[in-house]
Amino acid sequence: MLVLVFFFLPPKSINSQAELSKLEQNQKILLSGTVIEEKQAAYSKTLFLDNNLSVVCSPSCPTYLNKKINVLGILDKYAGKEQIHVLRIES
Repeated sequence: MLVLVFFFLPPKSINSQAELSKLEQNQKILLSGTVIEEKQAAYSKTLFLDNNLSVVCSPSCPTYLNKKINVLGILDKYAGKEQIHVLRIES
């Protein structure tokens, strides 16, 4: 039930890694930054931004290296770490 509440709440804008600890799991997030590195894994791709944030997208998402992006994502915790999973990227 609580997940449904977060699903319908407007996304929170964040600018830094420190702001993630104040948010709830499954909360929608808006962020932007320039992609400075991309790492491909078997089942995902991680985009590292110039503001020390990173986002996880599908392995087939296009390259955004050296591009400014706006991301709508969902906060998740995996192996004790906070991750932002991409719902939508605009460049």
